[in-house]
Order: sequence, then structure tokens, then C-alpha cells
Amino acid sequence: MNMVLYGDSFLGRFGKDLIDQLEHELDNFTVYNCAAGGWNTSDLVSRAQYISRLHPEYVVLSFGANDVAPWKNVITIDAFADNVEKILSSFSGTKIIMLKCPDVDLHDKEQMNEFNSSLKTYYHSVENMFESVGVRVIETNILFEGLDEYHEDDGLHVNKLGYDKIIQKMSELVY
Repeated sequence: MNMVLYGDSFLGRFGKDLIDQLEHELDNFTVYNCAAGGWNTSDLVSRAQYISRLHPEYVVLSFGANDVAPWKNVITIDAFADNVEKILSSFSGTKIIMLKCPDVDLHDKEQMNEFNSSLKTYYHSVENMFESVGVRVIETNILFEGLDEYHEDDGLHVNKLGYDKIIQKMSELVY
């Protein structure tokens, strides 16, 4: 079976070691990483038709962080919802897992609060879309509860401990 990782740096940071670990957990899967740091949902829409032609049995999506980041060009919530609809429709017939970005822990508390609040609002705006097409969602804030530290030093990206939990959850959600 084939799985495509498609999204932002949250999945883009899956290097060979994490892909090997995920393939070992899934058994008889080949994982292709089609994610890149900095991509927002507009970037994903522009590539989704092409990537979907790979016809993976599973696609793991990760997006939202670059759409709401106050230090970037923010994508409006309406454009975000339109983009998500296009991404999901591109992968019609594929089993979809959505990996939500966890809350960030930034030194600039104002930016951190704005980012975390906006991300929750944006994700909430597309929950019905996820539900209507059967997207399985990895709620990282719940997944990481009880972990002492799951961020890299930048407070934004996830460390090895976080990825271990994500890989474990991905393997549980393969259906």
C-alpha cells in the first residue's frame, strides 16, 4: 500500500529515519513525502491535482500553521476553507488523515496567543468538511498531553518524542 505525506513542515520534516520508522509500524506500506516547509493551503491546492494522480491508498495532510502565522501573509479564513475543500476533493476516494498542528510555544507571547487562537478558529471552520468525507484527525494537543517537551527549540516544530507519538497514532488510524 502507498501513503503520501502532503502538507507543510510538520510533515516536511519526515526525513528517511521517520519514514523508515513509519513504514516499519505500518508494515507493507511505502511512504512518499510530498510536503515542504512554508507551504500554506494555497500552495497545496496548486499541487493537489498532480499529487493525487499518485493514487495513494492514504494521504496524511498537515496545513494551517502557515495560513495563520502572524509573521507571514495570512490567508483569510474564507480562502482557507475554500482551499481545504479543493484539497479534500482532489483526494476523493483516498483515505485521509489530518495531522493538526499543536499549539506553539513562542517567546513572543502575543504572537503565540494570536497564532494558537487563529489556528483553532481556522480548524473549527473546516471540521464539518472533515467529517463529511470521513477524514480521521490527529488532535496533537490531545496526543501530546502529559509530555514534558515535544517542541524543538523554535517552539514551533515537533521533536523526536513528538514524532514518535505521531507515528504511533498514524499507525492506529490506518483503516
